[in-house]
Amino acid sequence: MAIQLYKANNVTSGFHTNPIKTLPEISVPAIQQIKTHFGSSKPLTEEILQLVREWLKFYFRKHEKRYQHSISTGVAAEEIAMIIDYTDPIKARLVGLLHDIAKTPVKKILKTITREKFEKLNNRLEQLGIELLEPELIFYEDKRDNIKNLHAPIGMLMAEKKLGIQDYEVLNAIRYHTLGFDIDNLDVLSRIIILADKIEPVKRGHVLYNESIDMLRVTKDLDSVLNVLRNKQ
Repeated sequence: MAIQLYKANNVTSGFHTNPIKTLPEISVPAIQQIKTHFGSSKPLTEEILQLVREWLKFYFRKHEKRYQHSISTGVAAEEIAMIIDYTDPIKARLVGLLHDIAKTPVKKILKTITREKFEKLNNRLEQLGIELLEPELIFYEDKRDNIKNLHAPIGMLMAEKKLGIQDYEVLNAIRYHTLGFDIDNLDVLSRIIILADKIEPVKRGHVLYNESIDMLRVTKDLDSVLNVLRNKQ
């Protein structure tokens, strides 16, 4: 599957109106500090990640399982990054924390979605330069959860416009974490997050996680581990 890799934040520049009617407002005191940091060229620090985690706990306060999954995915992503000697493991943890931030608003959309509303949403995303992939364009009126993967592109918009993230590698990794095993031209960080999301122990169990991590320590190869998981499906 060919994908569009976004470069240097040009995709969502000029973003003034939400691609959906409402995106959740972020009002906790830490948000300005978070946005200021991401708006600068300063490197990620543990202090900023702790603020992001505190915001995430507030944001997911009614969705404890989603919060725990996000925390676990962040930890898994950082461990994977360190095993394969990825240059910035702390960035991997950040993406793991944020990869599902749009799940709550998208699930609300699903309650009232119609084909007409879906087409309007798709048109708005296209205006913002975001091309939906074939699996994301599938719409069945009797199975509305088939568009739940829209939380990936919408999550990218939220990360940029609500949290001020400008790093296109981070945005790409959020955008494409639902691709599963269709990883033809994904960058390393995106593949790290796909693997972390699929094996993190809170949601997936410790057996799968330990097996996958042990294999990765031997092979040092993300694709080989992903291929093993693909064959288990």
